[in-house]
Amino acid sequence: MQDVLVSYQPITDEHSNMVGIELVIDETQMEVNNHSQNVMSALSPFLGPESNGLMSNYEIFIKVNQLFLMNEVNATLPMDRIVFELDECEFILPALLNRLSAL
Repeated sequence: MQDVLVSYQPITDEHSNMVGIELVIDETQMEVNNHSQNVMSALSPFLGPESNGLMSNYEIFIKVNQLFLMNEVNATLPMDRIVFELDECEFILPALLNRLSAL
């Protein structure tokens, strides 16, 4: 996997308790067609053993595109911990709706 510049922002509840983490990927310097690889690189430190469980109690929010959601690799991710936010788009592909219902 390649190096990806990622920032993260805590998501808090009304009592300022942290309940989640939003990951923001800086793709301005990346190759256009590497979105899926960039997302996986961004998630890796938050899901792997190097996180030492520090982030294991929080949901991870990350923006993705339709192609990422169609990719088989996302089926290996812990869906109970990750919330995918779909990038703004003009239309949603019918194949994506079928894929999401299967997940």
